[in-house]
Amino acid sequence: MGPAARPETRAEAARALQELLHKQQKAILVTEKDQIVKQYLEHSIENVHKKAIRQSSYMVYWGLINNHILPELGHLKLQRLTVQEIEAFYTRKEDEGLSARTIRQIHSILHRLLAHALRNNLVNRNVCDTVTVPRLKRHEIQALTVEQSQKFLATAKGHRLEALFTTANDPLGDSPQ
Repeated sequence: MGPAARPETRAEAARALQELLHKQQKAILVTEKDQIVKQYLEHSIENVHKKAIRQSSYMVYWGLINNHILPELGHLKLQRLTVQEIEAFYTRKEDEGLSARTIRQIHSILHRLLAHALRNNLVNRNVCDTVTVPRLKRHEIQALTVEQSQKFLATAKGHRLEALFTTANDPLGDSPQ
């Protein structure tokens, strides 16, 4: 008798109840209100998302989940996860030296998994919708000075890519030859 089948007799119902109690006792069956983040993430990534992503993405996801998400959020109840907990988690990761890009990857994973939980009525909302994630740092490009450019071109003299360097140095082609 599968989980969706309805028992026809009292004996079948008693047998089904006994089976469910046994699974619950062995912690195989977790009621939705008691499910922790670890249980949901492991189930979701293996049974839902693994089929929809490349193997390389799957490996990256598992690395981020195992190394960052589960140690800090895995013990929390899925339904009680808050914006403040997620933001504090991101702040701790930033303080540990994780890049904004990596934290954004973690956020993407959490957001995707919680969106799935929302679609399945396991949570009332996706707390990642309103979480503030660290901004990517923009590095200002600094052009070479005229002296640095001349020194670079002098050093590149005779190099097999000299013509490319010269063209890249003067993309408008308005320097005298």
